[in-house]
Amino acid sequence: MLFALPLQALQRPGRVAKTIRIFLPRPSSIHQSLAFLRLEPFPKPAIARKELMPDQQLTPEQLFAVTTLKGWDLWLGRTTKFFDSLTDEQMFTEIAPGKNRAIYLFGHLAIVSDAMIPQMGLGEASYAHLREAFLAQPDRAAEIPSVAELRAIWKEVHSRVDTVFAALTPAEWLAGHATVSAEDFAAQPHRNRLSILLSRTSHLGYHLGQLQLMPR
Repeated sequence: MLFALPLQALQRPGRVAKTIRIFLPRPSSIHQSLAFLRLEPFPKPAIARKELMPDQQLTPEQLFAVTTLKGWDLWLGRTTKFFDSLTDEQMFTEIAPGKNRAIYLFGHLAIVSDAMIPQMGLGEASYAHLREAFLAQPDRAAEIPSVAELRAIWKEVHSRVDTVFAALTPAEWLAGHATVSAEDFAAQPHRNRLSILLSRTSHLGYHLGQLQLMPR
């Protein structure tokens, strides 16, 4: 396809406006050129949330909640897909010489997700006993579960997290989390449950980026 655009904004006094021609590849070529980015659609959550109708007007609260949840689903799906692609043997590979192994980051991310529930004031953590090994201690400093056990923990934790998230209304997402007092929240309303989810989504992406360096 060919587009001709006048460059009037770049025209100098006494000069005639020129035209720039822009050649765009065919749609099929565009799709092929983007393939290497491995962009993926938003994964479907384990428990279907109450989806808004396409023609329904979104309130600001609904928009904030939906946008944040979509981001979480996206990065959780990508991270899950990465760990699912690793064999049990590859789980013990270091992401770089002398750095964390994949199995440690796998457990670390699962326990961080598990800890979100009490941090949001939505219940107790299921695997608080593993915080010492995956949060307080570095890799190899403590005994950790087997790969098979961690794979089961990952599925259970995120299934529960999704169930808990599905029950929250937009207003409840914008309520204060468990580590902020009512007085502090009145002065700093951004310290809400959505802020925790945004932080944990960024945390997922950070470690997934590290894992891309791991030799395969």
